[in-house]
Amino acid sequence: MSIDEIRALRNAQPFKPFDIILRDGTKVHVALPERMALAPNGQRLGVYEGMMPTVVDVTSIAGLALARMRKPRSRKK
Repeated sequence: MSIDEIRALRNAQPFKPFDIILRDGTKVHVALPERMALAPNGQRLGVYEGMMPTVVDVTSIAGLALARMRKPRSRKK
């Protein structure tokens, strides 16, 4: 997996949320491009899914997948 592929997804217009799939099966969800930071050397990235970032070594990434669209909840009256 190359950092260029991740940059392409992050910089896509319009942006589409995606998941980073790690070699151990863990998924890291990128909901907004502003929630992702890339190291200048391209070896690590950080994704804010909550209050603390998840730091990922690029060599541990197994794949990337566009996130499934979630259906909006219907409001009960």
